[in-house]
Amino acid sequence: MRRFNTEEFIKFIIFIAFNALLCYLMKTGEINNFINPKMFIYIKITIVAIFILALFQLTKIFTVMTRNKFRVSYLMFLAVILIGFTAVPNNLNTEIAGNKGVTITNSNNNSSTNENIKENIIGDRILFDDHNYYENIFKLEGKVQQYIGKKVIIRGFVYKEENFKENEFVVARMLMSCCAADAQVIGLMCRWDNASQLNKEQWISVEGTLESTKYGNEDIMPIIVVQKIENIEAPENPYIYP
Repeated sequence: MRRFNTEEFIKFIIFIAFNALLCYLMKTGEINNFINPKMFIYIKITIVAIFILALFQLTKIFTVMTRNKFRVSYLMFLAVILIGFTAVPNNLNTEIAGNKGVTITNSNNNSSTNENIKENIIGDRILFDDHNYYENIFKLEGKVQQYIGKKVIIRGFVYKEENFKENEFVVARMLMSCCAADAQVIGLMCRWDNASQLNKEQWISVEGTLESTKYGNEDIMPIIVVQKIENIEAPENPYIYP
């Protein structure tokens, strides 16, 4: 006998709710906290696929009941979806840095070119923004001597390690290659007499002169001799992408 099938209806609701979650994350931009924008095409394909599955599932709601026992796993799916709507992604700068450390540029990688660096030089200034941050930092590798004395303007959060000198810190950003799970912290070393006044996770704008130094057992690496620091608001999206 055909009748309202509660189990099939719950499956339909799960499909619709999960699709609504993906659409919500895309519309609000919160999806940026979880995956690289280059992966958005796969999310859109997933939304279409789930919508088609939901339509198919709709046809199964009025069918012969095949079981009377409610599956607890359905509640788990719904709970995960509810968390997705209500959870607020936190800025994980210090947590990631503490677990993975920070990648500071040095001259070990000489394979990179400096074409993009030249494009981002205006007069004697090297400007960093969300779009060129990754390219600028890694294309300074092995090329730092060419830019000694240039003025650098860069934004990021403060990162420090125990073995840093009192006047040293890193101005850093979180790099996401694919998803939040592979995020790592990258940045430029800075030298400033008042560095002890800076707190971890503090977002700042740094202006200074590019010099070179040797850090630990690493080869020559760029360092910013700070001339000016301003406190800034944390960006809506803390990530940068390669």
